[in-house]
Amino acid sequence: MTAAKPDIAPFDGVWTSALAAELAAVPQRVRTAVGLPDTAIQLLEMVVRGCRILLDDNDPRSLVDRVEDLEPMLDALVGGDAGHAQLDRFTQWSEQQVKDKLEHWVNRLRSPAGQAFLRRVMGTGRYDRIRQALTDDGALVMVASRRLLWYMLPLAQAFLDATAALPAESRAQYPSLPGFDRAVLQMAVELDEMIDGFAERQGMHLDVPGLPMRPDEVTRLAPDVEQLTLTIRAALRAETEEKVTELSGLLGRKLRGFEQALSYSDDGVSQAANSLIEFIDRLLRQAFDECYVLQWASTHFPGEDRMTHVDVVNVVHPTTFARALCFVCAGDAPNEPYEPARMLADSLVSVRRAAEKLKHANADEATEVNTLRNLMAAVRGVMTFVMRFTWGLAHEERLDYLRRRFAIAS
Repeated sequence: MTAAKPDIAPFDGVWTSALAAELAAVPQRVRTAVGLPDTAIQLLEMVVRGCRILLDDNDPRSLVDRVEDLEPMLDALVGGDAGHAQLDRFTQWSEQQVKDKLEHWVNRLRSPAGQAFLRRVMGTGRYDRIRQALTDDGALVMVASRRLLWYMLPLAQAFLDATAALPAESRAQYPSLPGFDRAVLQMAVELDEMIDGFAERQGMHLDVPGLPMRPDEVTRLAPDVEQLTLTIRAALRAETEEKVTELSGLLGRKLRGFEQALSYSDDGVSQAANSLIEFIDRLLRQAFDECYVLQWASTHFPGEDRMTHVDVVNVVHPTTFARALCFVCAGDAPNEPYEPARMLADSLVSVRRAAEKLKHANADEATEVNTLRNLMAAVRGVMTFVMRFTWGLAHEERLDYLRRRFAIAS
């Protein structure tokens, strides 16, 4: 005779998901009768736990660092070491679970016949608790989805602004990267509307007491993409200036000098172009010295022509591209795929080259001013994406080293 399977236990002794806790308390024979696998309950717990981590405003860590808290649970669910291969396995596994098990079970719960069956086999009290837990967890997931979407919007706009500075021949080097244009923001607006629509159809209220929701998350995004772009760019400008000034007061002054030159100087275009060039040069020079960049490039990109150049007396120096790429990666081992980091480095190189041409340009001043503002938007885009995302993947000791260098240089 086969022994009965034990009831499911929470990963670390405490259920985060109200629905997972209720479903785990259902006897094994009943879960089997309604077609609810244990793995679906474990997946649900992990999703809700991830949402709680995302929504915790008291946690000072970056989102990347917080997500690492899920790795032990991920190991327990699918096995293997943390990394891209593990995440790929988990994605395939969870998609299969949703497709084959959860989707079938949720559809059954929605139908009148399925509801009547579940109420009969589970009992009215337990069935009602499960329905309430589904509503509570569902509201939490909806809020987390909105916050994650809103968190990604500045990154999407930053990447869009950064890559806008690349000439066509540079873009052609990255055929594997998806195109980034305003359609991304339009898609975000539509996804945000879908969150509200889904919540309304399910009878979920996102402003319930106890839900870790920020006041601005009650309402959806503005449907006007133009206005959304202006709003995000204004926020990015303030954020970039604040973060850069924290990193280096000298670099922060270069950013302010750019705006002051365009607004008040009689020779604003030339001075602003010089401020932009000096900002990039000081940024890369303060981050890492030549010896470090040469060693880093030879370790991670051995033999690549774009990494070095030789001067008239046969001395090898790192190229601006190598310096920029080392900066984007925080001087750490680059993460695969390499293309996004290389594209951001290329953007800094392209901005500097374009600013050099503008120092002595004779085009219409209004055109030059608009071009310079787009170039500065590209630099802000690079800085935002780097400080919000790529540096979040670097080792903490490498970031501490960077901060010390910038502090000393200031």
